[in-house]
Amino acid sequence: MELRVGEMIVLGPNQRMHARTDGPCRWGSIRLSGDDLAQYGRALTGAEFVVPPVARWRPPRAALRRLRHFYRAAIRAAEMRSRALADDEAARGLEQQLIPALVECLSARSVDEETEAARRHRDILARFEDLAPKRPYLDIAEICGALGISTRKLRLACAEQLGMTPVSYARRRRMQHIVALRTR
Repeated sequence: MELRVGEMIVLGPNQRMHARTDGPCRWGSIRLSGDDLAQYGRALTGAEFVVPPVARWRPPRAALRRLRHFYRAAIRAAEMRSRALADDEAARGLEQQLIPALVECLSARSVDEETEAARRHRDILARFEDLAPKRPYLDIAEICGALGISTRKLRLACAEQLGMTPVSYARRRRMQHIVALRTR
């Protein structure tokens, strides 16, 4: 999914993704269990609160501004290494401000849910990523055989999700592996 300024992406439990940018960007993340989010969402909105496994939102500006404000406050507290987050009451207070802001952002209708084809491509890449460290020197035909997919499917998944060919991705993974071994 292409993400634009002012948008959010939600990943449900056990979801993996690859991210790439075409220029400068800033990312932030909030980790909350799906059950807790649904419970908070129901309590705050008074309605069933279901978040798809992967979706993109464009929340109202005011809601996003509030979420960013509380998010930055949490980051500042953590960076200062103060006892603010160690104190249960202070941490709970910050959480109680952050979660309603998150629910407000996610109460808007999602802009874009992941398509079935994109989910399959993401699954292919997750399996490819799991295979790469175990067998780093496979050629493309061997990779496809191990994954049980065609070369065309692997090429499409890599182009869509990574913006590169499977060979380029495998080469980068090997280089990262070599660098990691040398720095140990």
